[in-house]
Amino acid sequence: MDPTSWSLLRQFGLEGKVALVTGGGSGIGLGIARVFASAGARVALLGRSAERLADAVADLPGEALAVPADVRDPAAVERAVAAVRERWDAIDVLVNNAGGAFSDDYRHGPLLEVEPQNFTNALATNLVGAHVVARATVPAMLERGGAVVNIASVAGRQGATPFPGLGFHAAGKAGLIRLTSVMAAEWAPRVRVNAIAPGYVATARLEAGIDAGNRASTVARTALRRAGTPHDIGAAALFLASDAAGWITGVTLDVDGGLLGAGTGQAAS
Repeated sequence: MDPTSWSLLRQFGLEGKVALVTGGGSGIGLGIARVFASAGARVALLGRSAERLADAVADLPGEALAVPADVRDPAAVERAVAAVRERWDAIDVLVNNAGGAFSDDYRHGPLLEVEPQNFTNALATNLVGAHVVARATVPAMLERGGAVVNIASVAGRQGATPFPGLGFHAAGKAGLIRLTSVMAAEWAPRVRVNAIAPGYVATARLEAGIDAGNRASTVARTALRRAGTPHDIGAAALFLASDAAGWITGVTLDVDGGLLGAGTGQAAS
């Protein structure tokens, strides 16, 4: 390989960088962590389950750290971020992935049939939590530079979803997409902020939350005719976090197999 090619490939890596991934114990978060670790990053996983995080860290190549915390708890997040900095001195990349369509903390259903507290809980995890973690992480990034990747959803692009009763999820992810734009404007030029809007990604939690008919119909409306994987989202996140995306900020990248563009429907991640 000639030196020019090697230099180009290095732009797509994270060698020597420190990345913090929220919701990193399973699903899309763990998929992103695996890709980042394979690309040379030291990865800290933040999540609520210490046991799940420990198992995830043991599964990653290279240096990894578990920092248990709930993104809705600012004090716990501050302690977790401090632990990462104590271990590795800095955080270069933040991935706000915590959240999702299904949770033990909120019930889904038609908007007129669920209690307002469900909406509050869904927004706290899918939207407010991203600000909580960024508030603890980004000030130091503004001094040395860095990148933030927010994991939104194609559900935030349109109102209706093929999986019943996910209006709260759609609203939260729409807010995260707009928050990404605000973050990018306020933190430029030192910190780049972009989002990914996944389509139907076959994680264990999502598979348990929807029926086979909805899964099949969503795949049928996806141009590439398959569900996504956590690795698919990890590869896109690696690009946005890397120097190869050095002139990209304020963008939301649809990673959905053509569900919204070439396809005819919409799904939730």
